[in-house]
Amino acid sequence: MKKYYVLIAAFICLGMGIVKAQCTTTNAFINVYPNPSNGGFTVSIKNDEAGVRDYIEVYNSVGEKIYSQLSIPIAAGMNFQAAVNLTNQPGGVYLYRVLTEDRNLVGEGRIVIKK
Repeated sequence: MKKYYVLIAAFICLGMGIVKAQCTTTNAFINVYPNPSNGGFTVSIKNDEAGVRDYIEVYNSVGEKIYSQLSIPIAAGMNFQAAVNLTNQPGGVYLYRVLTEDRNLVGEGRIVIKK
């Protein structure tokens, strides 16, 4: 079984952190910006495999899923960008997850919404 690596670049609460996590499902680069935000932010996913579709999910502090979107399939090496609008949510720390179509975890991190 091939092993791939996921690079998640995002601000983590108080500063910018880069987390490298081993993953056996896909090879993707995920960027979430701006962070912190006012509730509007972009999730950018770059897959090295053609035709891959990913779920983008966001959860609040009590674990409720408040956002979900399935990306469109793209060519290998191209970016998919999703504009996420959570301006109707209160300020706080939220968890985002990116999953494959068959629900395997690609990457996750935190997004801070400041009001």
